[in-house]
Amino acid sequence: MSYTAKTRTELSRRVLGALITRGRLNDVNEGSVIDTISKAVGSVASGVEYRLEQIRDSFDLRNATGAELDSRVAELPLSTIVRFPAQRARGEIVAVLEQNRQNPTVIPAGSLFSRADNGLSYATPEEVIAPTNFNLVT
Repeated sequence: MSYTAKTRTELSRRVLGALITRGRLNDVNEGSVIDTISKAVGSVASGVEYRLEQIRDSFDLRNATGAELDSRVAELPLSTIVRFPAQRARGEIVAVLEQNRQNPTVIPAGSLFSRADNGLSYATPEEVIAPTNFNLVT
């Protein structure tokens, strides 16, 4: 569950509501004493909320990379957690080519393909040649 910091306006309204319900003050007009106090307290509290959000996010493993991730995992009591070394993603690309082609189709190394569902791009590591009348699957 992610933490979302409350805004200055939201916090000011909460303070104003608490002042009205717990005391005799009821002048909530712009610039009144309790309006000014509630905005000041809301401003300070929103800064605290923002810092709390940053602290919480800094302890989330999903936000850590590299050496920082290594040190975070080392803090965990589970000694069985091992970080795998970095490696390139692998997979298959399905290219649909026109039927009855007269010449072989050459897909150069480094050709980029992308997926519509996630927007990620993939590159071919080497040149691929599809002979005529052959549906290529690489």
